[in-house]
Amino acid sequence: MYSVIVKKTVNVPVNALFSTWNDEYADIYKYNPNLSDSFLLDPDTSCGEGATRQCNMNDGKNWLQERVIRIDKNKQIIIDIYDGTMPLKQAEAMLDFKEISSNKSSVQMTMRFVPKMGLIGKMMVPMMKSKFAPMLQSLLDANAQYVEQGIQVNPTKKIA
Repeated sequence: MYSVIVKKTVNVPVNALFSTWNDEYADIYKYNPNLSDSFLLDPDTSCGEGATRQCNMNDGKNWLQERVIRIDKNKQIIIDIYDGTMPLKQAEAMLDFKEISSNKSSVQMTMRFVPKMGLIGKMMVPMMKSKFAPMLQSLLDANAQYVEQGIQVNPTKKIA
């Protein structure tokens, strides 16, 4: 597996930061500048382990389906990216949360992936990493603005 790691320090308590990633799982579109929309695939499980969602990318063509496979409250969330149009054979996103002080915390996002297309996919890894890193960093940056200031990049869903 290959990986990309990004980090962000946020000026909120760790439980507030964690909450945006877990309690608002379906609504990641609000603070993810790479998405036009996101929604639950099973409305009976809105957050926590087993919650599933679809994320539609801004390009209007690509999408991902994701499932929470592990939660350790205020410490870690692991999400399996199990289907979609991206050239990924296997992928997961791991969010690690740390309390720095009572009003400051950090999140580290590690995306681990295996590309599709065998040898050609392996040759594409450097290009994929160079695309994924800024996308993931922009997600963490926008999440920080959302949790610190309430700023939404997509205040309403843009359903095509």
